[in-house]
Amino acid sequence: MRMKDDPQAPSRSYLKVEEAFFRMNEWPQTGQRVVDLGAAPGGWTLAFAKRGCHVIAVDNGPLKLPAPGPGWGTVEHRTTDGVTFQWPADDPPVDWLVADMLVPPVQAAAMLSRWLKSPSMQRFVINIKLPQGSPILALRPLQHMLNQHNGFQVDIRHLYHDREEVTLMGRSATPSGKPR
Repeated sequence: MRMKDDPQAPSRSYLKVEEAFFRMNEWPQTGQRVVDLGAAPGGWTLAFAKRGCHVIAVDNGPLKLPAPGPGWGTVEHRTTDGVTFQWPADDPPVDWLVADMLVPPVQAAAMLSRWLKSPSMQRFVINIKLPQGSPILALRPLQHMLNQHNGFQVDIRHLYHDREEVTLMGRSATPSGKPR
């Protein structure tokens, strides 16, 4: 599904998260809390902020966001490493965990596994960069890890706007199967 570009977006990656919302049939809502790991330059942060979300943008690099418009949420930039960032256990869960980081699949899987083991999030959108040699082999440990976390409904797709990557999309499920 080709998404409409936003001329204010600081990067093409904005289109990837917009397509993920479409595929999940779920869009961010005003007031939701978001953690964006590997946020710079800010394409994914923009997608949430312009919908009124409170975004914690985690990246050592600078954000290149446009000036906030009417109805925008807030952006808190934390200059630290997105892979090792820890959500405080006593804070309420985030509504969305998102990440588009240039890290090996095994490192992205370990980061996501840590988040899945704690009640720290309701939904996630994570891009996994695939190696050129054998992308399917790189996904096997990730699939194994996801199979061990049955509290989430998960989809893995190669989206239109993805390049050498796949997108993991998931939502927490209650016993009834409905998102929390």
